[in-house]
Amino acid sequence: MFVKCNCNNCSAHLEFDDENAGQIIACPKCGLETLLYVQSQSQHPPISLPISAPKTNPAAKRKANTIKNIVAIGIFMVVLVGCFWVRNWRIQKLTSMLSETPFGEPVKEDETYAQRLLRYRAKAEQSVRVACTNDVVGLRQVMQTDLSTYQDNYKNWRASATVEFFNKMGGVERTNLDFRFDMILDDLYCIRIEKLPNY
Repeated sequence: MFVKCNCNNCSAHLEFDDENAGQIIACPKCGLETLLYVQSQSQHPPISLPISAPKTNPAAKRKANTIKNIVAIGIFMVVLVGCFWVRNWRIQKLTSMLSETPFGEPVKEDETYAQRLLRYRAKAEQSVRVACTNDVVGLRQVMQTDLSTYQDNYKNWRASATVEFFNKMGGVERTNLDFRFDMILDDLYCIRIEKLPNY
C-alpha cells in the first residue's frame, strides 16, 4: 500500500510503498537525503538529517592550494620586477636628459665662464631659429636674424627675427619677432618678447 510523507528538508510530498519506510533516499525535488516514514495522527515528522559535505581528497585539496599559491607568487614577482624595471628605465632616461644640452651636447663641467659664453654665442642664432619654429604657426622661412650678444651677461642679450608664415587664408605674411635669452639645463634658449599694442 502507498503512503505519503514530507521531505525532511524541503517539505515536498513524497509517495512510497509502506514496505520502504525507514529507508533514506534522495528527495526528487531538492536532491538531499531524506528519511521515509509513515505518518500517524499523533506523530510529527522526524528531525531532518544533517547534511554531509561531499568528501574530498585532502591530498588533492593541498595540491590545488599549492598550485594557486605558486601562481599567485609568480604573478606578484612579475609585477614587482616590472615595477623595478620601469623605475630604472625612467631614472636612466631622466639622467640622460639631464646630462645633455638641448643641442645634444654633453654638459661640460670643466668649462670656464668665458668658454661658456663663446659656446652660447655660437649657438645663439640656432636657438633663435628653433624658437621661431616653435612660436610661429605655419612658418615658411626665417628671412633674417639680428643678434645682440656683445654683453657678458647672456640675460641681457636680445635677438630679432624677420619671418614669413602662411596666414589663415593661405597667403604669405611677414612679421618681426623679438627674443631674449635664458638658460635651461646649462644651455641657451630663446623666449619670445610679446610687444603690447599701442592704444
